[in-house]
Amino acid sequence: ILAFFLLALAIRLVFLILIFPEDPHWDSYHNWQISYFTLKIGLQHGRMWDLNGMEYIWGILPQLTETFLMGILNTSSILPFRILNITLSSFAASIIYLLGKKYFSEKAGLYSALFFAIFPLFVVYNVLALSETMAIFFIVCALYVFDKNRFFSGLFLALASQCRVELWLVTFAFCIYCLIYERSVTNFVPTIAGWLTVIL
Repeated sequence: ILAFFLLALAIRLVFLILIFPEDPHWDSYHNWQISYFTLKIGLQHGRMWDLNGMEYIWGILPQLTETFLMGILNTSSILPFRILNITLSSFAASIIYLLGKKYFSEKAGLYSALFFAIFPLFVVYNVLALSETMAIFFIVCALYVFDKNRFFSGLFLALASQCRVELWLVTFAFCIYCLIYERSVTNFVPTIAGWLTVIL
């Protein structure tokens, strides 16, 4: 578990330092703009803020997290959020190993985590200040705790949906699927309760 975390972390830090010291994706800077103006203007008015008027178009959790990081670190830099994404994706590699081992086999867990840790597309997106990394982290957390704690599974699904708006429908459909597939209100109620805790 630790090995996959460290492998993913090392690869992403190398990409950050040597290949992408500056974030090349324009969406990263629009997300940053929302976070910065939320910190400097919006919070005083009890809301988010964006000069382009798109502060509620994307999921709000990554922008609010970036706002929080800039606030507590007293910086306007995009780097802290990139470091957070790198850390979350490294944890995701470990959780993916556990998921593969849990539902398939040790070998499936090893190959899945290795693929996630080194696949260039994942690595590139994980070093950018985008919201997908946080969404993936919460999705794999939801799947890992699904058979242990339905409330937290639903809660993690909802947190993922606050990273990408497309996941509102996907995560809600997952909750409904649990009811249809398992035909158990006992399992469905805590799952949807966790989901609604965040959504509402």
